[in-house]
Amino acid sequence: MNKTQDMNKYIKDYRINNLEKVREIARKSYRKNPQGQITRSRERYVAQRILAIQFYSKGSMSCNCCGEKHYQFLAIDHVDDRYGTGKSHRKRNGASLCNWLIKNGFPEGFRVLCHNCNLGRSLNGGICPHKLK
Repeated sequence: MNKTQDMNKYIKDYRINNLEKVREIARKSYRKNPQGQITRSRERYVAQRILAIQFYSKGSMSCNCCGEKHYQFLAIDHVDDRYGTGKSHRKRNGASLCNWLIKNGFPEGFRVLCHNCNLGRSLNGGICPHKLK
């Protein structure tokens, strides 16, 4: 193990063994500056989301179907409609899914679609309306 892994293990063990103490510190911090906590949380989510979108779009930051490039319109899509890539992520979306993808080393079975293509595929039996022309 390297120093980073040792430190991460120490922190994880400390949090487990001192759960109430850690929670109380977090509560106090939130009470002092709730807007700051919300802002940091949002910034962390956006950074994780961009990282996941960059990975699954192979750096193009665009929809794999229609080419939409505004990252706000992009979503991480389960290639197999959430079946076949394990169970631990099936009910995850948003920040929880992005966090899971990063922690699990960006597993296969996901892609980037814009919300229009994603919804269109779900309503058309897996075929995007762009492909029906």
